[in-house]
Amino acid sequence: MMQSPLLTAALSSFSAWGAVLLSPITLDPSSSSSTPNAALLKATLLLLACRLLLATLRIWSEPDSRDKAIQALLWTCIGTISLWMLAVLFGAPLFELVEETWLAAAFVATLVVFPASCGVGGDGEAWRRVVSSTGRLKTTTERLAYYPLTLGILGAWLGAGALSLDWQTDMQRWPVPVVYGALVGSSAGYAVAVAADHVAEEEGRA
Repeated sequence: MMQSPLLTAALSSFSAWGAVLLSPITLDPSSSSSTPNAALLKATLLLLACRLLLATLRIWSEPDSRDKAIQALLWTCIGTISLWMLAVLFGAPLFELVEETWLAAAFVATLVVFPASCGVGGDGEAWRRVVSSTGRLKTTTERLAYYPLTLGILGAWLGAGALSLDWQTDMQRWPVPVVYGALVGSSAGYAVAVAADHVAEEEGRA
């Protein structure tokens, strides 16, 4: 890890929120567009550009970050497909709003899968620890991969729960709650990762 955990977490979170704020993903009834697709596509591309820039600056990994960034792009594509399948399994429409579902999956994958892949890379043992348990995470990189990834996906799932509420607001339209839920979850994940890393450091000194 070339930067401090706090700086890594801050840059990762702020860049994600910046990408969304520059292309607000809402459904404005006065807008000529009836879907948030254009805004979501713009946000995803902006987020990907930010992620690639941060990877170039070696925010998540050691000097071999170029190879890890290439691997991360591949895993982001795989993550997009996997998240789309999960969304459909959990009730997303299969034959309707197809573009919205794919764009949401791409956004969430870029948000959480890319940085995790860029940090952990092809380290199979590290991935097993990241996927299996928080208690066995050994490094700062693994914590910064696990918590944003897990809480980001959890946030997307919880955000989808807003679709069933009878609020009748534009923010409830698919997939807006999922996108913002993933954003909140990943940001919380970075905060937890920094805290967990600090605790691990203190325990190591004891």
